[in-house]
Amino acid sequence: MSERVRWAMIAVLMGLSAASMGAVQIVFPGTGWQEATPESQGIDSAKLKAAAEGLNVPQLVIVRHGYLIWGGPQADAYHEIYSSTKVFTSTCLGLVYDDGKCQLDEPMVKYLPEWSLAYPIYSKVTLRYLASMRGGTRGKLGFVGAGQRWGDPITYVTEPDEPEFQPAGSQIAYQDSNVHLLGRIVAMHLAHEPLKDLFERRIADPIGMSHWDWGISGTVEGMTHYNAAGTPALKGNGGIRITPLDAARFALLFLNRGNWNGKQLLSTAFVDEATRNQVPVTTPGRSSKGWSGAYGFYWYTNGIRSDGKRRWPSAPAGTYAAQGGGSNRFYVIPEWNMVVVTLGSSDPDMRVGQSIDDFFVRVTAAFIVAR
Repeated sequence: MSERVRWAMIAVLMGLSAASMGAVQIVFPGTGWQEATPESQGIDSAKLKAAAEGLNVPQLVIVRHGYLIWGGPQADAYHEIYSSTKVFTSTCLGLVYDDGKCQLDEPMVKYLPEWSLAYPIYSKVTLRYLASMRGGTRGKLGFVGAGQRWGDPITYVTEPDEPEFQPAGSQIAYQDSNVHLLGRIVAMHLAHEPLKDLFERRIADPIGMSHWDWGISGTVEGMTHYNAAGTPALKGNGGIRITPLDAARFALLFLNRGNWNGKQLLSTAFVDEATRNQVPVTTPGRSSKGWSGAYGFYWYTNGIRSDGKRRWPSAPAGTYAAQGGGSNRFYVIPEWNMVVVTLGSSDPDMRVGQSIDDFFVRVTAAFIVAR
């Protein structure tokens, strides 16, 4: 049986066809989440409990149709999420894009002309390339030491470094410098306000995110430069700090393609662009094995990678996720109308319990087939 046929059958069994999805009432949290039993949302509670316990992540939140159907014992824990911060930065790109202030395929040197004077190759680096790790720059680390083993992020945005790959966009390398550069351009040259201020005003406040913050890397051109990439650095500035419950609000906004309770906060066009694969499967590079074929605007997608496999073989093909150090991740699963947030584990692959793909297997089995 082909994968396409397999998922079509699963969608029918779960009642997730286009017609049935139209009949589902989607709710949005107010001050707090509306809780519901798994059964009321078409899921066997005992099987869901087994899936959650097998994952062994106390900071686990599961939302379906906008209802909170599972909240782990540490669902309100508050801490940094490191590289999951990156999707907050690409969301800020989406806001200025929606405002008509930029085009995705325009060169970064339109805003930082001094970089092309230092190295002409930068004239070929576009905002799209920066947002999908194809900018071809490794960035200068600057000061390293005293809690800054990843280097000083400010150096990434103030001192041009010779691009690592040529031509621009032809290869992929997971580099925080790409994200910091994009963050500087969005904040200082497009929004004309710091990333946190833009995100708070346009996204966080409207969706009710009440317990979050954004770490500061320093000051550039008189403006606060927030840690756009979640680069581990000095204590307290490793990007976004948030609770699983608030992270689920952000993920729910994307599940609903930028719409929050009838108000379009982020265009569906940008959401779709950000969460689809941006890196051709044939793209080479140091990070090509895990990223080529399955990487959007800092969102990890479930596309088919260079090894011929999906990132999460047992999850629906449309699944995408933000991923940070440890289990700081939030998954958006459109085919299931579901959000899954796992934060906090120091184990990068959650090997303490079952793998995330095993979790998807168990959740698939937990759906109640209508009779």
